[in-house]
Amino acid sequence: MVLRCLGSGNHPAYLTSVSDSSRDSPAGSLEHWLGEPAGESRLESETLVKAMFAPYGSKEDLLGHLHRLLDELEAKQQQLRVIFGEYLAGEDPFPERVHVNVVCYRLIWDYTRTAASWAAWAIDEVQRWPDVTAPAERHKLMKIIEAALAADGAPAKETPEAPAVSGLIAAQ
Repeated sequence: MVLRCLGSGNHPAYLTSVSDSSRDSPAGSLEHWLGEPAGESRLESETLVKAMFAPYGSKEDLLGHLHRLLDELEAKQQQLRVIFGEYLAGEDPFPERVHVNVVCYRLIWDYTRTAASWAAWAIDEVQRWPDVTAPAERHKLMKIIEAALAADGAPAKETPEAPAVSGLIAAQ
């Protein structure tokens, strides 16, 4: 597989081409690539990285990043609504792909909805803080984690800090 950058700036475009000199047709290369295991999924968010380093900045900067993320996600949801409207009206551009498109769009929709919900919650949470330099009351923060686990049906357990998390925090 070859990945070539076609642009520059904040959002460069990439062209992926599946090629292997031992294959004699593009269809054969694609078929081979589709049969290979997929790489690990990733969550990429510069806003999340900036939130992790917020104690070195300001509360206003963090809130600005969170508001921009929420605006971005709401715009993506609006774009998806337009696309879904085309599908529901029978005007989708690739009706022969409706089965795979709907499966993929469902994940994108759920992700944007969940991320927008998180961004709105994070804005509300950060607004309650006096600043970003020190943690709020620890017991309230642990209640947030317990509620997240309970919402998923997982029992909240009292466990010592995980070494990977402890090491990451210590490194900061």
